[in-house]
Amino acid sequence: MFREERELDCEYFSRVAGVLEEHFQRRAVEALSVAFLFFKERVGRTHISRRLGLTERQVRGILEKLRKLGGGELDLLEGFLSSLRVERASLNGFESTIYSAFSPRLIDCLANRIIYFRDALVVALEDFRKIYLIGVKSNRLDFPMAPKDLTKVFIENLDPKAGANSIVVVWSRYEPVVDDVAVVTSLTRMCREVCIHIK
Repeated sequence: MFREERELDCEYFSRVAGVLEEHFQRRAVEALSVAFLFFKERVGRTHISRRLGLTERQVRGILEKLRKLGGGELDLLEGFLSSLRVERASLNGFESTIYSAFSPRLIDCLANRIIYFRDALVVALEDFRKIYLIGVKSNRLDFPMAPKDLTKVFIENLDPKAGANSIVVVWSRYEPVVDDVAVVTSLTRMCREVCIHIK
C-alpha cells in the first residue's frame, strides 16, 4: 500500500539510499530497480526478471528482503516511490522523461550543477550517448548550457507537460526503469556530494 506523497528533497534521497545500502550493500541499485517495478509499476517476478536481466531466484530474494524491512523503512521506500512521478513522451524521434515532485531547493541545486549531474548520470548509465539533453523546471523549462536552437522544440512541447520543480531528460536511447533508476541514483549522489553542503 502506497504512503502519502511528499516533496522529494535531498534528505529523503539520502535516507532511502541509506536503507538500501544497509540491507543490500552493493546490490542497492538492483534492489531499487526491483522495488521500482514491483511497488510502482505493479508487475510480478517473471516480468521483473525479464526487464532487469536477473534470474527469478535473484528477484525473489530481493523481494523477500524488501518485505522484511522494518515498517518504517518499508514505508520510507514505498513513500519515496509513490511520490516520484515519471511521465514519458515521444518527440521528434527522441524519448523524453519528466520526473517531478522535487523540492525547489533540489531543483535549484541541479540547475546550478547540471554538469555534475550529467557526469554522474553518464557514470550510472555507463554510456554518454544515451543522453541528449537535461532540463530543469522551476517556473519555466530550461536546458542549462544547451544551445537555444537545439532546445526550442523541446521547451515548446514539454514545458506545458512538466510541472513546477521537475527534471526533464531527453534520451537518444531510453530503457524504462533501468534509466529511471540511474537518474535517481545520480540525484542521490549529487545530493550527498554537492547539494547537502549548500546553505
